[in-house]
Amino acid sequence: MMVLAIAAEKGGVGKTTTAVNLAAYLADRVGKVLLVDMDSQGQAGMFLGFTTEGEDRAGMYEMLVFSDPLDPTYRPADELITLNVRDGLDLIPNNPRIAQAELEIAGREDRHMILAERLKEVSDRYQLVIIDVGPTVNLASLLALYAADAVIVPVAPGAATRAGVEGLRTRLRAMRDRLGYAPALMGVLATMIDRRERLSRNLVPDLQEAYGPTYAGHIRRNVHLAEAPERGLTIFEYKPRSPGAIDYMALGDWVAERAELVPSR
Repeated sequence: MMVLAIAAEKGGVGKTTTAVNLAAYLADRVGKVLLVDMDSQGQAGMFLGFTTEGEDRAGMYEMLVFSDPLDPTYRPADELITLNVRDGLDLIPNNPRIAQAELEIAGREDRHMILAERLKEVSDRYQLVIIDVGPTVNLASLLALYAADAVIVPVAPGAATRAGVEGLRTRLRAMRDRLGYAPALMGVLATMIDRRERLSRNLVPDLQEAYGPTYAGHIRRNVHLAEAPERGLTIFEYKPRSPGAIDYMALGDWVAERAELVPSR
């Protein structure tokens, strides 16, 4: 099982859009995929038309807080996963209660390892786990990164775009120094690309030159990528022939090759 984090230093760069559509495409291509929502806004679930609002449904709070097998409150990880939100795609949903979970586990010496250990409980079920990491530097994002084998960083056109990638790399180096482990940088992904705009035209060659083989390609700006989550749909369900769908298929193939994922058919 490979664990891949989608992380960015700031919001608004297509991070959740990438996590959801990449997970959906690879679930269809390679079989069972687990999508883990570690953003307190719970957007990964909402993008799929899934909500915990008004429902007594378990998710990331229970995954983190009731994680000690020696404690009577322990709940096995497989009981906390929402199965088949799409064919081949399972979900661990999130909501603002994760802030409370951070407070409740803050005193544990092994707190940074909790999510990694929980995912090991279901490692025989999935080829791939994709984590949507919140942009805030907090305990939840640390848990997500510590659980990951590799990271993809989405970058949108704008001022100081490479600073976001370098900021995350600095954070990973600090993790390694402090905890003895950090995930590898698998890819840097250019998002919201519009070739008619100068910033977009400059971003792609800049990232290609700076990051070489870790450049993961680009996602074109496409209104359908914004409309799909409003309907609780992936881009492949909403507009399967759109530029957004084509670009996320290419990204999925790129990830599958590097992660050596085995096609389901």
